[in-house]
Amino acid sequence: MNSLIGKLNKDPHFGKDQEFRNFYEGNRCDSALSGDSCNSADSPSTDKVIVDLDVIVEKWVMNMWEKTKTKQTAKCDFEDLEIIVNWNKVELVQDDAKFEQTNHASKKPYKQTLFKTYFTNKTDQEQEYSFKTERTTRQSCGYNFTKGFSREKEGGINFKIPQEIIEISGGIRSEHSVECGKDQTKEEDITWGVDSIIKVKPKSRTCASLVINELELTRNFSVETRLKGRISVTLNNRKDNQFVKLFSHDIVDIIRQATEKYWLPPNSSIFEIGENNGTKYARSFLKGTCKFRLGVEQYVELEEENL
Repeated sequence: MNSLIGKLNKDPHFGKDQEFRNFYEGNRCDSALSGDSCNSADSPSTDKVIVDLDVIVEKWVMNMWEKTKTKQTAKCDFEDLEIIVNWNKVELVQDDAKFEQTNHASKKPYKQTLFKTYFTNKTDQEQEYSFKTERTTRQSCGYNFTKGFSREKEGGINFKIPQEIIEISGGIRSEHSVECGKDQTKEEDITWGVDSIIKVKPKSRTCASLVINELELTRNFSVETRLKGRISVTLNNRKDNQFVKLFSHDIVDIIRQATEKYWLPPNSSIFEIGENNGTKYARSFLKGTCKFRLGVEQYVELEEENL
C-alpha cells in the first residue's frame, strides 16, 4: 500500500486526542471516513458511514512513529516516509449475506422491444416466413454500502444471490465477489433468441417483434464480518528508498485504539471487539442495498394489418 498521507488532512474528530494534538498541531488528520461517506462538517448529513481501515492503520503508524522516535529516526519527517502495509496475516471471516425486501411497493415488469421486422404478403394465398434473430442485453446487480468499512487491498466480500432472484432471472450468477465497503455494479450479458415460422394472411402485412420483460428489484443486505490477525508495516524513506522502521501489531488492538482515541466517526458503532476461544476479533456488520435489474421472459408479438 502506498502512503496515505494525502488522506490525512483536517480531521473533525481528531482534535479530542491530546497526544495527537501535540504531535500534529496545525495539521490534524482527517477522519477515517472513506471518500464515499459524507458526514463531515462541510457536507450534508447522510446515513452513509464507511470507515477507511487504511486510514485507521495510518493513524496508528503515526502514533507509533511518535512514541518510538529516536534521534536517528527523528531526522526523517513523517511526510517523507513511504508506508507499506502487509495484510497477509489478517483474516477476514464472513457469514452469508442476509437479504430483506424493502418497504417499496413491488414494481411490475416493463417490456423492451429488441428487434422487429415486417412480412408482407401480396398474394391471394397464406404465406409462411422465417423469423430468426438473436439479441444480447445486460442484467445487473448494483451494490450500495451504507455502513461498514473498506480497505485498499484483499477485502472481498462474497454475496450469494437469493434463490428467489435466481429463479426469476435469465441465468444470473448465483454468487458475486464485491470489494468490501465499495459501491459496485456487477453486469452480465444475457442472450435472447427466436426461430419461428410466421404465417401471413393473403393481402396483409404482419409486424413480428422480439420482446422481453425486465424487472427491477431492491433488497437490503447485511453481512456479519470478523477481522483478526496481525499486520506489519514497513517504513521507507521516499528520498533514497532506504528502510527506516518496521512495526507489527494485532489489527484488533489497532481498531480498539481507534475507538478509544476518537479516530472513528462519533457514534458510528462500526466495530465491536470480541473474543472466541482466546482469539480476539473485531466484528462489523456491512449493510446496504442491492438493486437488481433482471431479464425475466421473452415472447414474440405480432401485429397484422390489411394491405
